[in-house]
Amino acid sequence: PLTLGATIYNLAREDGENFTYDDTTYVNNLEQLKQDADTMTLQVTQALNEHELTYLFGYGGYHRDQFNDPDFTAPMVASATQNEDFDQYSHELRVASPQGETFDYIAGLYYLDRKFSQDFINDGLGFNPVLAFSSTGYFNEDSTSYAAFGQLTWNISDSWRTSIGVRYSEESKDASRWFLNRVFQSEASLAQA
Repeated sequence: PLTLGATIYNLAREDGENFTYDDTTYVNNLEQLKQDADTMTLQVTQALNEHELTYLFGYGGYHRDQFNDPDFTAPMVASATQNEDFDQYSHELRVASPQGETFDYIAGLYYLDRKFSQDFINDGLGFNPVLAFSSTGYFNEDSTSYAAFGQLTWNISDSWRTSIGVRYSEESKDASRWFLNRVFQSEASLAQA
């Protein structure tokens, strides 16, 4: 029986590969990358007597589908498919005191919600029933963050000032992952090996 390397070599020769270094790359299927991305921001500011109230909203997200032929050989040795989704939303509400007083301050609240997921399928060696395999995996992460912040500035003089700031944050993450390897072997294919 032929070794795996000899089998791939013979299949490559049959598909026209001449193993001459000439920067030729073989692709069995057209590689694809499709990605859609969106971002959005919004700022609303409102005067409250002499104070200023500001609300900020942000969104960012993308979806990606990708197919690769990672073996760069003429026969179909391996293929890889990957999909990703990402979404992130943020909200901030803050109040600022009038500027130029002896003491200036700013205080606010912040919230962030982020979700990411990824799945993939890797297939290989389908031409050889003894060695054919497929790997499938999935990863998912959800993250939430809360924060409260403040800053106090003491305007000592026109030339001197001192500031102190504080921020408290809390973040939680939940993640999951699974992975499955499959080897497509039968008793008949093993007997041929």
